Amino acid sequence: MIGGLPKTASRLAIIAATGIFMGGFALTPANAADLGGDCCADLEERVAELEATTARKGNNKVSLTVSGQVNRMITFWDDGQDDDIYIVDNNNSSTRLRFSGSAKINSTLEAGFKIEFDPEIDSSQRADADSGKSSLTIDMRIQDVWLKGSFGKVSLGKGDTASNGSSEVDLSGTSVAQYSGGHTDWSSAFEWIGSVPGITHGDTYNQFDGLSRRSRIRYDSPTLGGFTASTSFGQNDGRDDFWDVALRYAGEFGSIRVAAAIAYENDEDSTGLVDPETETVNGSISVMHVPTGLNVTFAAGERDFADAVEDGQFYYVKVGIKQKWFASGATAIAVSYYKGEDINTDADFINDETETWSVAVVHNIDAAAMEIYAAWDHAEYEEPGESFEDFDIFGVGARIKF
Repeated sequence: MIGGLPKTASRLAIIAATGIFMGGFALTPANAADLGGDCCADLEERVAELEATTARKGNNKVSLTVSGQVNRMITFWDDGQDDDIYIVDNNNSSTRLRFSGSAKINSTLEAGFKIEFDPEIDSSQRADADSGKSSLTIDMRIQDVWLKGSFGKVSLGKGDTASNGSSEVDLSGTSVAQYSGGHTDWSSAFEWIGSVPGITHGDTYNQFDGLSRRSRIRYDSPTLGGFTASTSFGQNDGRDDFWDVALRYAGEFGSIRVAAAIAYENDEDSTGLVDPETETVNGSISVMHVPTGLNVTFAAGERDFADAVEDGQFYYVKVGIKQKWFASGATAIAVSYYKGEDINTDADFINDETETWSVAVVHNIDAAAMEIYAAWDHAEYEEPGESFEDFDIFGVGARIKF
């Protein structure tokens, strides 16, 4: 009996607190008759009802972490013909919600999962001059289970392919506002205003960043000397295979911090009228002098389009500085340049070029896990014998993580 008193007392406290909070159950002076003659039985029944309707983790074996971020910004754009202001979700690093967890199988083996989706309202990637902002879109980014041990890590489900992110290694601290693929994330659906209609920024801008996130099986080796090797395999909707391999490095040499990646991808997708099989080699490297925060980032890649006359290629360079000039957190400033050639795979477009100049500032507010940022992109598109207007877009926004 004595051992049961604390449990009963705690349940009484739960019921009282719940009743006061909900406004639908209040404790007032009462005798046993008021509660039907068996107060403890009624209390036990009420607690059982509350427990049945309470959200919980599911079991005590697998940990559960809920995390994510919200990223909103205002964009001011000018396509050479029209200009406007939009309030959008910044697709450079979209608003997202994540559930993840893991469990120890034994002293050397661990299993886990991750589910991540992005509920974007008015995505910057889908906004264009004609239709304005897009409606709610929900993308299941990751739905993955994994097993990790001394052998490395095996992942199964929809998630990052081995090559995803291989063009995006960046130590500058400005990726939320500017990175090698940032321009298309802000303006992919906009059309170039010029002598040929219907050409979007997404048609002419690409940093060949691997095979993105797909349903695949992936293997990551243990990290050795700062190096990690990865490979993944899967099938497209047309039952054609895709596969890739990647090598990543992260390390420090005294005051110099280095991160890099290189990848090869083969994508045999023949679901269209022609075979758009592609082979891609790409990579990126970022170097920072830690005491000063000075940094430089470089990315490049080449893609062989099976049905295109020319191979597409790009390069990207960024220089920046990151320092804690303010007590609230570090500030990062960077300028970058992108050039792409033969990105547009339309057979009528050969030797086309896209150039983008960008400036970005990101300030961290550590106490709120928040970044406030501003960035400007100036983009130009050229095609021999044709003319197109330049495009400018300026964005200011905030991302907060939880």
